[in-house]
Amino acid sequence: MLEADARAPALRRTTVALVGLYVVIALGLPLARLGAAALDGGALTSVELAVIGRAGLRSLALAGVVAAVAGVFAYPLARVASPAALVTLVLVSPLARALGVLELQLPPGLAATLLAQLAGALPLAGLVVALGLRAIDPAWSEAARDLGARRGRAFTTITLPLLAPALGLAALWAGLSSIGDVTSLELAGGGHSYGLALALRDAILMDDAPTRAFLLCAVLVALALPCAAASLRALEVSTTRRAPWRRPASLASRTLGGIALLLCLTPLLGLALGAVRAPAGHTGAQLSALVPTTLAVVGATTAIAAALGFALAFAPLPGRLAALVVTPLALPQLVQGIFTLELGELVGARPGLALTIAGLLPASAAVAYAGARLARAAVPSVLEDSARDLGAARRARLRWLWWPLLAGAALGIAGVIAALQLGAVDAPAFTSGPGGSTLAIGMTIVARGSGAAAVHRLVLALSIPPLAALALLTWLKRQARPALGGPR
Repeated sequence: MLEADARAPALRRTTVALVGLYVVIALGLPLARLGAAALDGGALTSVELAVIGRAGLRSLALAGVVAAVAGVFAYPLARVASPAALVTLVLVSPLARALGVLELQLPPGLAATLLAQLAGALPLAGLVVALGLRAIDPAWSEAARDLGARRGRAFTTITLPLLAPALGLAALWAGLSSIGDVTSLELAGGGHSYGLALALRDAILMDDAPTRAFLLCAVLVALALPCAAASLRALEVSTTRRAPWRRPASLASRTLGGIALLLCLTPLLGLALGAVRAPAGHTGAQLSALVPTTLAVVGATTAIAAALGFALAFAPLPGRLAALVVTPLALPQLVQGIFTLELGELVGARPGLALTIAGLLPASAAVAYAGARLARAAVPSVLEDSARDLGAARRARLRWLWWPLLAGAALGIAGVIAALQLGAVDAPAFTSGPGGSTLAIGMTIVARGSGAAAVHRLVLALSIPPLAALALLTWLKRQARPALGGPR
């Protein structure tokens, strides 16, 4: 026991050094390389300034609307939908949302882009607010009600001020996701909503504009860092107290939450209609060649990310370094793809399978880290304290305590990561080889042309597993409650 405690400072120093090295390699080095290329490329031309200006105004306006709507609907959505349902809706890929919106007979443009982005931003905002609700002690609101305050008064004076940081974070995260969403702009926008994400993509892949690329990447990284720090604080607060929020939702919350839920599900409805109407074709056979590669990418990314995330969740990390670990969650994935491409060029690695895994790994590891911390906090700390008092070393506690208790959570987190990677497009767009390394990239290439209708069934098929898993989980919980003595 004493020997294990003596090794703890050394383990802490090693962990901090490794995570610091990862941050430097994954974030600092690519940005510095882009900066050096920008110095060689010279100042921005008047044409580039005009492009960035117009694209920036469009992106900020769209992101402002998405952030405002997410801020308004996040609390009602968190009250009417379970966290599992919100996670499931987050897992619906941007490709599915974009194609589903177009099947509602909306013309490609701003309205279609807005609906596609809201369908992804709302469940994400609701999930952030649901974490915030966990940290609010219901006794405060109940005390206000006991003192005669009406429901609305108790909400505005107690719940809303305590929930304000979570609502602000939800709006900020929704706005960032809108700015960095390439797929919705490209497919649902149809080229009519040229924003910062497309300007950044074109700067790397088409225009060879390093100064523009560095400027936009630096701005997006600067916006992502405070969002990541706020996310970590929200995660820490939600793990300190896990007070249940059992008070029934008001009629207004149920109404607004139902509207938000309908907005989230609308693209899936459109995608289902498109799959029914789509003619049979040979596109599925052509894309089937990408299935083995996709499974290899998803399997390797999930296994490595889950292991890294859980290892970091059990390692003592300083707050600032932990915030950098979760930064890939707030960083637009096209930026992560560009950074991975820059690292690949630095070491001589060509786009392909290995580079795609490397591009998907940071965000996947961040998801695993956040999930592992939530899962670990759900286990009473008295169990680990008792095991430590009985002389169990760290390795013994991991094997005989944490692994049996968290094995189910680890499988669930691995499933979330796998579902995210199945539909990932923005990062692999920069790291895939010719023709695409994954099925999602291949379907996006087809959808850009005249074959959008032919991939509806495949896109819908990739969206069904998370929904089916949620239905199965809900059914299992209902079956288990009577056996545990809880309400059915």
